[in-house]
Amino acid sequence: MSDITRKAKENYMNGLSCGEAVVKTAIDAGIIRPSNEVLKISSALKAGIGQKRDVCGALMGAVLVLGIKHGRINKDEYIDTVN
Repeated sequence: MSDITRKAKENYMNGLSCGEAVVKTAIDAGIIRPSNEVLKISSALKAGIGQKRDVCGALMGAVLVLGIKHGRINKDEYIDTVN
């Protein structure tokens, strides 16, 4: 188990939801440097987006991290995606 995985699990076991744990771990590891608002946004992912238990909050948290790290700010920026 990697250090980041261990830290995410620790954050989860200490009371954060799955999505919050993934996003907080990425912030703490310096992978992303967002405002506190991003961690607040990840709170909506608890128990699979609004507690509907459909899409895993950890997966969605990881998607948020990828968007923060590699996303674009305006429509003219190129984003390398799989279509």
